[in-house]
Amino acid sequence: MSNAKTAAQQDLAFLEAPAGLNEGAFTAFIGAMLRQVRWMQELDKLTTDGLTDDVAVRTIAAALPSDHGYSPEALWNVTKEWFVFFFPGQYDRVPAGEMLRKRRQSI
Repeated sequence: MSNAKTAAQQDLAFLEAPAGLNEGAFTAFIGAMLRQVRWMQELDKLTTDGLTDDVAVRTIAAALPSDHGYSPEALWNVTKEWFVFFFPGQYDRVPAGEMLRKRRQSI
């Protein structure tokens, strides 16, 4: 089994996604579960002013137990993709040094 497939299966086990959900329900469920993860909440707050890779990696490293199986850098790379995929229209990736920034809401 590939590393990517193994990692995806571990992610789904962690998030406890029920089997049989259609795509919309699956996306909504995973998004809701991600919003409950403490370090995801911390990262989300930091995106308001712009979250650099360096700050994100340090935030993740501080939040994870020492025996966690992933590097904070690898986990941040996946987490950026989660933010963009599971919360469409809420974040922008800014290429200057790679920053994730929460979109400004128009009134």
